[in-house]
Amino acid sequence: MLFRSENCSRKHIAAADFDALMQFLASCGRVGALTELLSDMEHGRPVAGRVAVTFDDGFENNYSVAFPILQKHRVPATFFLTTGFIGSSRVFWVDKLEYLLNETPAERLALTTTGGEFPLTSTAAREHALRAIKHALKRQPMLIDDTLAEIEACAGVAPEYSCPDYRMMTWDQAREMQRSGLCDFGPHTVDHAILSHVTSREKERQILGSKATLERELAVAASVFAYPEGQQDHFDDEAIEMVRRAGFSAAVSAIFGVNTPATSKYRLYRNMVEFAAPFQQCVEGMQ
Repeated sequence: MLFRSENCSRKHIAAADFDALMQFLASCGRVGALTELLSDMEHGRPVAGRVAVTFDDGFENNYSVAFPILQKHRVPATFFLTTGFIGSSRVFWVDKLEYLLNETPAERLALTTTGGEFPLTSTAAREHALRAIKHALKRQPMLIDDTLAEIEACAGVAPEYSCPDYRMMTWDQAREMQRSGLCDFGPHTVDHAILSHVTSREKERQILGSKATLERELAVAASVFAYPEGQQDHFDDEAIEMVRRAGFSAAVSAIFGVNTPATSKYRLYRNMVEFAAPFQQCVEGMQ
C-alpha cells in the first residue's frame, strides 16, 4: 500500500474555501489593494480592520483557480513572483521533496546528508519525514541539492514532479491578470533563496535581479517585496537594507501578526490562511 499526503503544509487551499473567504471579505467591505493600504497607513488615514490579499511564488493555480474567484468578488490581490521560475518548468525543492516522499514505494528512508532515519509506513509517518527534512534543509540550504539527489537515488521513482499544484504561471498569464485592474505584482527573489543564508553578493542578485525582471516583463515599477519563507530567521538586517536601497517602499514577511502604524514597513506581518491560521480563525480575527 502506498501512503500519500499531498499539500500537507496546506500552502494550497481548496477553491471552495478560497471562494468563501473572498466572499466574506467582499461582503465586509474591508479588503483593499496592499499598496493602497500602505499608502493610507503612511498618510495617517484609517486602516484598522482592513485586509490585503497576497500570494507568494507564482503558481499556475493562482491564475487558473484564484484569479477567476477574485474577479467574481471584485477583490484586489498582490502576487509575489519568484521570477526565475515564472514561465519555466522549474519545481521548488520543497515540492520535489513532497513528490518523492509521496511516490516512493520504500518503507524507510535513511539520509547521510542531513542524517536521520524515517519510516514511511503510514501517511502520518511520511508527513513527519517531510516536515523534518524540510526543517533541516531550511536551516542548511547548502545541503538541498545533495539531499534531493540522495532521495531520488533511493526512491525508486522517476523524478517527474507532475502534480498540477507544482506548475508555475507564465508572464502572459501575469500580464492578463495585471490588465484586469485587480492584480498587482512584486518580486519574491529570483530563486526563492533564503536571504539570511546567502552571501551579500547573492542577496543583491536575488533582490535586484527579481526586481529588474518583473519590471521588464510587466512594465511597472515594483514597490513591494516579499522575503522567501518569511520567518524571523529567514531574512536579516542586511537584506532589509538592500531591499530599502533597491527602492522598495515596503516588504512583507510570513510572520503571523497585525500591522499597525508602528510596524516597520520592511517587516510587515502576514497571516497565512490554512497554514498558520485556519479559515475560521482568519474570519474571527477580523471581528
